[in-house]
Amino acid sequence: MRTFGSEVSLLFFHLDSEVKDNPMYEKYEMERKEWENWPNSNNDNSFSGQWFLPTDYDKAKSLAYDIYKTISNMKERGYNYPIHLVGGKNIDEAIYKFNG
Repeated sequence: MRTFGSEVSLLFFHLDSEVKDNPMYEKYEMERKEWENWPNSNNDNSFSGQWFLPTDYDKAKSLAYDIYKTISNMKERGYNYPIHLVGGKNIDEAIYKFNG
């Protein structure tokens, strides 16, 4: 459980250092502002328990990038994001449901 956020951080370290010149990387980085209040519209940093994924494929990819980048920024505490987003009986279950 505690390695989840660190592993995602390592992935983004690789992206930052090796793939940063790819135009898609820049596109997703620029689109992160669109998701700064997701899944909340009231910006109170708590999850409402009811959220939806975009139905547009490109927006869904953009949101997935933002979610994993947020987890990356949380580093070793990144496992908290899936717990609050999808719940579960334990942390491992939450991470599994989140990645499923």
